[in-house]
Amino acid sequence: MKNSQENRTELVRRALISLIIDSGMKPGDKLPPQAALRQRLGVGSATIASAIKTFVDDNILEIKPNNGVFLASDDISGYIGRRIGVVNFRISNYPSGAMLQQCLREQFVDHACLEIPFIRNVPDRTLYDSLSMYGGLSRAIENGGVDGLISTVSFDSGACEYLKKYKIPVCSLDTALYPYGAVVCSKSYHELACKLALERGFKRPAMIALEIQVKGVFRKCFAKYFPSLESDYCKIIDHNRGNGSQDEFQRLITEAISELWNRPADERPDCLIIPDDIIASAVYMYLCARTSKIPHFIYERCEQLPFFMPPEVIGDYFYLDHSAKAKAAVELLLDIMNGKKKMNERIDIKIRLITKEEQLNGNGLDKIFKQNIKENV
Repeated sequence: MKNSQENRTELVRRALISLIIDSGMKPGDKLPPQAALRQRLGVGSATIASAIKTFVDDNILEIKPNNGVFLASDDISGYIGRRIGVVNFRISNYPSGAMLQQCLREQFVDHACLEIPFIRNVPDRTLYDSLSMYGGLSRAIENGGVDGLISTVSFDSGACEYLKKYKIPVCSLDTALYPYGAVVCSKSYHELACKLALERGFKRPAMIALEIQVKGVFRKCFAKYFPSLESDYCKIIDHNRGNGSQDEFQRLITEAISELWNRPADERPDCLIIPDDIIASAVYMYLCARTSKIPHFIYERCEQLPFFMPPEVIGDYFYLDHSAKAKAAVELLLDIMNGKKKMNERIDIKIRLITKEEQLNGNGLDKIFKQNIKENV
């Protein structure tokens, strides 16, 4: 068991790492004088000297007699500044969510933060989550085990009051329907997709979407733009239906597109709105096996998950970048901790629309396909 002096020294080491990162210090830059560090960190000279010695031994800091302490190297690999809790629902069958977690993890490494995961321990879908749904989260907050939180879920009123009481900075991602604290989000592109289909003048657009959070959000959006088609041309795949396996997921996708494509030829969709790259890929393969006349697609493509990259132009797509969202969330949370930003800050990450016309002009597709671009008949 570490004694109190060792604990204080570790806290100072973490604080110095945070100072180096937050200040953007470069090799050759000088640390604040010890008097300023004592006031800032609330510890004595011996504790600060002990922490600095560790970094001197690792060639990160250099002491220049009668001149001060300087940053010798900005390679602080293996050291931790802040401890960030990540509050997540279970996403074993949700690749996009898993990739967002990976992008967050990379940002924690880049900013010398320690990720402490808190995973939802109940399977039932709810609008708001209590802290009791995340084992150890309350204890970590009470014991000072986390310096801030990044949340992908919505907290109930009791959880929000608890977080306020302990003054825990929180940055919510847009997977939280009712975010608490600062927010990093993207505009809901399924509505942009419906609007685009309407502007392009399609007569029988259809939507196939995966429902993960609140029931009805996709159907309500589709009905807003195509009220007469909602009952027959909007196919929503329930994430909780069946046994949750990938085979079951594939079966539900096939069932949805089959109901649409087995209609008489003059009733088949002339546009498919699919705000999910995995579903879009499965639907595309289904159609390729049955017809040479692929309808217009309006779909999703993710920089980090290139599931669906057809070798021909089949429509418009929205380009997602989870890395940009993760970077914005981590840096916003750290800025709040440093007093540079407030808890009511909001950052909107733009999702770029790559139109069919752009692709036909040689833009928006990977180089491997650019020489073979042709409009699908």
